[in-house]
Amino acid sequence: MMELDVVEESRRFLTGYLDGKECGYEVIHPWRKDVRYIIMHSLRVHAYAVKIAENQPTRLSEGDRIILEAAAILHDIGKHKIKKGHAYVSTEVVQNWLKDNPGISEKIGNTDKLLRVIEGHSDKDHPESEICSAILKDADILDEIGVLSIFMTSNRLDRTSPFFFNELLERTETFEVDYCLEHMNKLNTEYGRKLLRDKMDFIEKFSRQLSLELEGTEEVYESLR
Repeated sequence: MMELDVVEESRRFLTGYLDGKECGYEVIHPWRKDVRYIIMHSLRVHAYAVKIAENQPTRLSEGDRIILEAAAILHDIGKHKIKKGHAYVSTEVVQNWLKDNPGISEKIGNTDKLLRVIEGHSDKDHPESEICSAILKDADILDEIGVLSIFMTSNRLDRTSPFFFNELLERTETFEVDYCLEHMNKLNTEYGRKLLRDKMDFIEKFSRQLSLELEGTEEVYESLR
């Protein structure tokens, strides 16, 4: 008999549970209206969590690694119902899944810790000493910053405006880097901070390049907008 793979079972549960469900609240970005976006976000967070764990000064135990990866995959599974407070809904969904699947619970071992990590992942404002929670929070913060955040900030602009690119430059210069700095202070791991510095470098390079490509339009933009 093949050994139970908790990570693969978590992925299977995430996709199966959300299949056919709908987002129950208003969203700004159209791609978030489809619950499959929760799946894509969760898998990206899992990838970040694995990268951070692999670059920790102290290697995670096998038990903590399993808990971290399962929590990263399942942390937003209840977000289709509500946005604020979704961590508690996700915890309840995962708790019921574990009750129905004793083999998975046995393989995880410390299921209480898994549930605590999921339940606490939205509280980003306080330093985190527990390693699984620290990594998950950092991984969650890192998603949607960088290339993705430039697309997201552009979605807030009027794409029919003749000043679209000038407005994108202005928003990138006045918002994106400050947003990164704000979240830098919320990160718990050194490798998480390294990844965010890399993203900031990209955003700043993007901004400089866009500014170069818009040369000659600055005065007209200021006078006509």
